[in-house]
Amino acid sequence: MRKPDIKSILSVLEVRRIKTTGDWVNSSCPLESVSHNGGIDRHPSFGILVNPKGESLYRCFTCCDTAPLSGLIHNLWINKIPNWKEVMKMYGDTEIFSTTIIPNGVKSSWDKEIEKKEPKTFVPDTILNKFPLLENSSGFESKRCQDFLSNERGIDKNTQDLFSLRYSKNDRVVILPRIDKENKVWWLRARSRMSKLFFSVSPSYMGELENKWGDSSHFFGEQFLDNSPLIIVE
Repeated sequence: MRKPDIKSILSVLEVRRIKTTGDWVNSSCPLESVSHNGGIDRHPSFGILVNPKGESLYRCFTCCDTAPLSGLIHNLWINKIPNWKEVMKMYGDTEIFSTTIIPNGVKSSWDKEIEKKEPKTFVPDTILNKFPLLENSSGFESKRCQDFLSNERGIDKNTQDLFSLRYSKNDRVVILPRIDKENKVWWLRARSRMSKLFFSVSPSYMGELENKWGDSSHFFGEQFLDNSPLIIVE
């Protein structure tokens, strides 16, 4: 998507601090009302990558990983963010859907952007302690999260405990940790029990702007993998 089209979409979403930085158009996060503490993006770090030859990426260092712009459009629709219908039409009219095949061994700009921001350090206990394990937890929010998983998502209690699912007492979200074979937690994804919203619990989301931890390249359920072939499906 080209720069003027990106700016037009952000303007329709009525975000703040729209500016261009290199190949990115930056602003406050359009999803701040549903994915940021207090519903406000206090330290804007959202951006959309200008790509005049193909599909664009978006990212927010507080609430999401780098992903195709279609993911943002989906989240705007799911959460009924104001003006989402107009933005969806603008996206369909202006996005440049690339059919370019990238040769094996050649890294795309997407890969380079993702590599550039990975901290590669496991999540410290000081962060994990803020999100208790659902296993053997008690209290209102714990019960609501367990009921949401069991009754609405069909995930029984044994499976919840097996995958070491956690929860947030204040944000009404289920935490899905990515754990390696040594039982180290490398990344935390959150799923709201109130809406179809997924986001990452990153250092900036936790207000730790100077700290760098986490590695989103790990698989969910990695702790159970062996040397057998792995098939990934949606």
